[in-house]
Amino acid sequence: MSELTIDRSGGGLGRASLGLGLLAPMLFFLGTVTGVFWFLGAIVGLAAVLAGVQALRKHRDDRADRRLAIAGLVLGAAIAGWFVVYVVLDAAAGRS
Repeated sequence: MSELTIDRSGGGLGRASLGLGLLAPMLFFLGTVTGVFWFLGAIVGLAAVLAGVQALRKHRDDRADRRLAIAGLVLGAAIAGWFVVYVVLDAAAGRS
């Protein structure tokens, strides 16, 4: 028998961050195409960033959870940043 064991004590914050980080661009771009609820992507992206930061703080030794948290954090930050750029450009176009 193998002595390989699976430890699921990570808590899931890294997975949650990655899941939210993957959902954020879908919501944001779907919202910009349809014109409805485009800000939801940014809110979900911000949630991904917060969950990613919490996971990184909580699981300093768990490399797998840290990788998931970093991926979710990057995706969430990219969408939140894109939202800021989108709003600034929209406001600048409205002033012209």
